[in-house]
Formats: sequence, structure tokens, C-alpha cells
Amino acid sequence: MPKIFFVNCISKLSGRFPLRVVLIVPFMLQIITVVGLVGYLSFSNGQKSINLVATELRNEITGRIEQHLFNYLKTAHLINQVNADLLRLGMLKITDPSTIEHHFWQQLQLFDSIGYISFANEQGRFIGAERREDHSVAIGEKKQEQFYFYTENSEYLANSQGYRKDLTNTIKDYDPRTRNWYTKTKSAQNPIWSDIYPLLDAADLSLSVTQTVSANQPYYDKKSTFQGILGTDIYLSQLTEFLAGLRIGYTGETFIIERSGLIVASSTSEKPYYINPKNKEVERLDARNSQMPLIRHPTQYLIERFGDLSNINDREHLEFIVAGEREFLVVKPLQDERGIDWLIVVVIPQADFMAHINANTRMTIWLCLIALVVAIFISLSTSKWLVAPLLRLKSAAQKLADGQWGQPLPTERSDEIGTLAKSFKKREKQLKELFDNLEHKVLERTAQLKQKNELIRQIFGRYLSDEIVTTLLETESGLSLGGERREITILASDIRGFTAQSNRLPPEKVIKIINLYLAAMADVITEYQGTIDEFMGDGILAYVPHTLIQNLNIIVHNRFPTISTILIG
Repeated sequence: MPKIFFVNCISKLSGRFPLRVVLIVPFMLQIITVVGLVGYLSFSNGQKSINLVATELRNEITGRIEQHLFNYLKTAHLINQVNADLLRLGMLKITDPSTIEHHFWQQLQLFDSIGYISFANEQGRFIGAERREDHSVAIGEKKQEQFYFYTENSEYLANSQGYRKDLTNTIKDYDPRTRNWYTKTKSAQNPIWSDIYPLLDAADLSLSVTQTVSANQPYYDKKSTFQGILGTDIYLSQLTEFLAGLRIGYTGETFIIERSGLIVASSTSEKPYYINPKNKEVERLDARNSQMPLIRHPTQYLIERFGDLSNINDREHLEFIVAGEREFLVVKPLQDERGIDWLIVVVIPQADFMAHINANTRMTIWLCLIALVVAIFISLSTSKWLVAPLLRLKSAAQKLADGQWGQPLPTERSDEIGTLAKSFKKREKQLKELFDNLEHKVLERTAQLKQKNELIRQIFGRYLSDEIVTTLLETESGLSLGGERREITILASDIRGFTAQSNRLPPEKVIKIINLYLAAMADVITEYQGTIDEFMGDGILAYVPHTLIQNLNIIVHNRFPTISTILIG
């Protein structure tokens, strides 16, 4: 039952459209549906594959960054531990600063990630060695390095053998025991990390060279007596170089920030610090104020999502929209027991993965269009082959309805359309014969009716107006018995004093006057839809519609002052 209902609905619906549309549209819809469905499934599966690949890539990159950071950061504390052991064993002595300076210089030669190694004791003595990089060259190019030695009151340029060469600067009022890094490490009684700070160019203190972070460790002698602080600084610029060397899709970026939002390092060319125009001091750059969209927008999104960066406790795979483009984001905390609490953020635009998918989508669209064009061409050709003879039959039927006989039809075909054309031709012949016979009979009947109408007009026209005669002939009820009830007024008129005048006039003159009078009165009465009942000498008896009698009476008296009229009704 439902099948029959469905078929009936389809039949009724298809019957409202031309046959060409019925033949072409379903075929086109099938092609579009199949190609569109295949394209959608392909695109959908591609999206899923992209999500999986993006997730794996983000995990791989964050894993590499995390591993590199742990290896990079532990070197500084390892150097501090080695130096503490050497001091405790007596292999390094605070009373021999030259030996310690040379030892520090050798360590700087071995570890290019280290920028500064120092030792400060409770007596205010300070010994340090520094690697000073030329940061004017581009990332990845070889840097020209110089080494310097420091005491609590002097700065020396080191020679190529790792000993003092020239005194380059004198330092006044420097007491390491009052510095924040010293007091905090002494209070912690364990190795800790300092806050990140900019390392300035000694030649121009307004120019920042790089950011650095110091690994500080308290030193206790064999008697567990606190003696001082060992410090090893690492350049964060090398983290930037490492991040910049990672391939993160085509346009992806990665950066490391503290929980406060301050940038530690990034894969972009943007410096993680800036010169404050108000006080001309070097300040660290907040990721929310970065000029790089792939740093600024992800940070803002993380703060909006978690409320505060300190609420991120585990790896998070996220997606967000920027300017209508989807971005893949992964954030992972990086923490150690010495105080490091950073966030590794990797951002990859979806467009980096969509290039091939978009290319396949475009190819699918083109194939769909080509298939659609081919389908339309085939459908048009097929429909033309099927519909053209049917249109000829339709045209012949329309012209036959207009009386045009003998239209050419495809009777030469042997298929169903040819059979239909032959049947149509046969029916046309029968209709023509019937039509010719019927036309002849109609002409005869029309001539007879015309004669009868003329006779009726002649008979009734003597007594009735043309309007009434026309009504009698042209309406079905005109000649029916029973008549029609109307409100009328009887008009009786004659010529005042006509009897006396007729005795004085010759008969010919009397006849002429009566004819003129009766003709004029008949015209007026007919004009006002009156009906003349009879003429009686110079008298007239007529019936006039009640609504028009007053107008008629006025006209009669105006035209014929000598006429007397009597109105009844």
C-alpha cells in the first residue's frame, strides 16, 4: 500500500513538469548526489586523518621540545654540582682565583649553551667567567665570541689560553651577598632557578643582548658549613634558535611562556623583550602583547578557556578559530623540582594540512562539474531523441485544435512513437471528415435560424422596439411563455384638436401630418424603452417603464406642444 501511494505521488508530481525536465533532472540529481556524497566522505575522512596527524605531530614536537629543555637545563645544575665537588675536594681553591677562572673558562669551552659561571662566598669574594655572544648576526649563523673574567671589583678580557689579558672595566660597590640570587638561594638551601632576566651589553646598558636564567646552588664544605653560592647561567637565545629550527607544518609556531604569560623563547623572529619608551629600561614581553598572531591569539584563548594559565595542569589538545581559520593547539606544562614552571605551546594552522585536502576537494569538484556537464549532454541528447517526436505530436495536436490539418508526423518510425503517430494520423483523418460534415450542417442550420430571425424582426418590429426584439431573439427566455412582471405606465397620446383640423384640410395633408406625427412619437417612445400597443388614428397607446415615464413626458411636450397625453400607472 505505501508503495502504491508513493508511486501515485511521484506520478502526480512528475505530471506537472515537461517531459524533458522529468528525463534530465533525476539523472542529474543522481550524478550530483553520488559525486557530492563521495566528495563529502573523502573530505570528512581527510579531516579525521588531519586531526590524527596534527595530534601526532603536536605530541612529537612537544616531546622533542620537552626532552631538549630537560637536557638543556640540567647541564647548568650539573656544572654547579661538579664545581661544588671540586671545591669540597680541594681541587679548586677560593684563594687561587686564577685557577678557578681558568677552570670556568674551560667549562665554557665545553658547553656552548652556558653563558656565565660564577662563585660568591660569605666573605664577599666573587669569581666569574662569561661568554659574550655577538647577537647582531642572524639566527643560525656563526657568532663571534669573547670571554671575560670578573671579580667583585674588576672585569678582564680573557686571552685565547683562558687567562686574563686586559683590564676592561672596574666595578664599584659590588657585594654579591646583597644580590637577590644569593639571598634566595641561601634561604632555599637547595639548588634553584633564578628569575629570567635580560643580559645587557656592557658597552651600552640600554641595549639588551639576550635573556638568561641562572641555576644557583648553595655550597657547603665537608663540615656542612655554608660557604657560598655557585651559579651557572644559560642563554635562552639558544632555546629560541632550537625552536626556530623545528619544522612545524608550513606556518606553525611554538613558544614557551611562564605562568604569568611572559615569553621565555619562541620560534618566531620576535624578540622576547622590548625597551620601555617611558623609562628606557629593558622589560620582558608578555605573550598577550606579542605582534605575532600565532603567539598572541593562542595565549588569549588559553586565558579565556582556563581563566588563568596556572590552571593548566596537564597536556591539552585544543582547537580555536582566528579570523575564520581553524588552529590546532597543544599546551603542556614543563616543571622540575628546582622551580621551573613553564608552558610549552605548539600552534599549527589547519591550513597547513589542508593543502592536499583542498587540492583533492578542488579535483573532486572539477570531476563533479565535468561529470555533470557530460551527464547534461547525454541527458539532453537522450531527451531530444525521445522528446522531439513527442513535441511534433504535441505541435500537431495544437495546430489541429486551431484547424490546421495535415501536419507532418514521424509515421516512418517503427517504435512506440511511430505507432502513436500513425494512430494520431488516423484519428486526424476521422476528425476532419466529422468536422467537415458538422460544419456543413452548422452552416445550413445557421442560414435557417437567420431566416427565422429576420421574419421575427419583421413581425415584431412593427410593434416593439429593437431592444425588445433583440432580447426576444438572443435570450433563452425571450420567447418563453409566461412573460415577465414589470412596473410600467400606460401612455395614451393624440393631437389636440386634430378632428376639427382634419375637416378643414385635404385628405392628403391629413395623412402626411399623421405619418410625421406617428413616426416622431414612435422614435421617442422607442428611445425610452417603450412598447407601442396600437395606433388609433392620431392616437397612440404605449407602455413605458415607470422609471422613465416622467422624462419621456417632458420630452414629448417639449417637442410636440400640441399633443395631449394621458399617463396611467
